[in-house]
Amino acid sequence: MSLNSLLEKIKKKDVRIAILGLGRVGLPLASVLANSGFKIIGIDTNQSRLDSINKGHCPFYDPPLQKNIELAISTKNFSVVKDISEANFPDIIFLTVGTPNSNEGTVDYSQLYGALEDVASMKLNNKMIILRSTLPPKTSEEIVIPFLEDKSSLKCGINFGLAVCPERILEGKAVRELFELPEIIGGVNKISSDISKEIFLAINPDKEILETSITGAELAKLFTNIYRYITFALANEFAVWSEMYGVDASQIIKIANHNYTRCNIPVPGFA
Repeated sequence: MSLNSLLEKIKKKDVRIAILGLGRVGLPLASVLANSGFKIIGIDTNQSRLDSINKGHCPFYDPPLQKNIELAISTKNFSVVKDISEANFPDIIFLTVGTPNSNEGTVDYSQLYGALEDVASMKLNNKMIILRSTLPPKTSEEIVIPFLEDKSSLKCGINFGLAVCPERILEGKAVRELFELPEIIGGVNKISSDISKEIFLAINPDKEILETSITGAELAKLFTNIYRYITFALANEFAVWSEMYGVDASQIIKIANHNYTRCNIPVPGFA
């Protein structure tokens, strides 16, 4: 089977998809893809989380996701395992592991490297790897691709596909936003982008697809995060000022925003 034939199999939903990491990013994606007709294998090292999902229970509060999980488990399109060796040779692998900041302020790649070790342990020929995690620019080009090529002795873009498709969902609205939000796709080459595009269009044929390079996709996610952090930090600073002057910050922000298209200050609170 070639990457082109993998594309045709996706159109028929005749592929197995593995999702590494079943947190607030991976679990909604797994349930939505399962309910779109794909066979999904979720992989996570947290046994209590796996036990909860197996019973059809969402491990965190999210009512729409809870309904999605119940349906996905009942149709047997969604199963979970603790180790990738139990995943029965998936065709497509999503990586949704965390890349948090370390105590020193650098990126902690430990979860990513662990996931890459798992992925590299499989036969990668004609497989598709989709990175859904938040990644600093050039992570895919300088870390992920060389690592997988070295471990597999295969060539990315020829023997296996790879794309960066960063998540941008909001907690509590993940299911709806997986249907509605435009999808950023940065493939290492055209076939990688086409395969990724076909998967997301299976969720919603009208979904808007925004194509870029792998580094462009990494940057788009980073820009989104930085914009939100700065915007909410500024709104919270405005709340401190308002308190100093004895006024209601929410009321002042509402007045500042009202019918003024160049101003969209958020209400103070958590991002």
